[in-house]
Amino acid sequence: MSLRNGFSDYYGIEAGVSVKGVTFTRPYVQDNEISNCLFHNIHCGPAIMFSTIEKIRLLIEECMIANCSASTHGGGVAFYSISGEIIMNKVCGFLCNTHGFIGQYLYSAQNTASLSYVTLHRCGDKLPKGESNSPIYSAYGVMNQSFCNSSNCHVRNYCLFEGRSLQRYNVDYTTFSENTATVSYGM
Repeated sequence: MSLRNGFSDYYGIEAGVSVKGVTFTRPYVQDNEISNCLFHNIHCGPAIMFSTIEKIRLLIEECMIANCSASTHGGGVAFYSISGEIIMNKVCGFLCNTHGFIGQYLYSAQNTASLSYVTLHRCGDKLPKGESNSPIYSAYGVMNQSFCNSSNCHVRNYCLFEGRSLQRYNVDYTTFSENTATVSYGM
């Protein structure tokens, strides 16, 4: 059995840009890969942010995003590419939050988002209870979530997942544990 590892395994072509060990990048080309990186104590915006009207394909693999925050949506990762695709594989998120209220760890507006082996812990915890929503937020397209874990995320609404205008949400082999919403909704 072969395991997927790298941009070409997911998309069938090589990434135009491969970024390793860098904490900030801009999508100069369509295909982007961020792998084997640690993003820690970044408080000037999301640790990783792609925002464009272009179709972007992004792979984030074997990374850790810890203690990061943003004043806008997406404390750890913000991905705005309505016709784009984001894949997160073997990624850990810890203590991420946003003062923009939505997507304490991930905010994505895309065609397809796929999360596998993604672990979130205590996202939203650094804000006063009742001031944040959803560790993961996804809008438009399709959201796939497999073999993921979300634990001890405490927010105002949507303590598990929040989706808007999604065509489909697929979730399997995923664990949600000790998450709380002070007002309402798990998902």
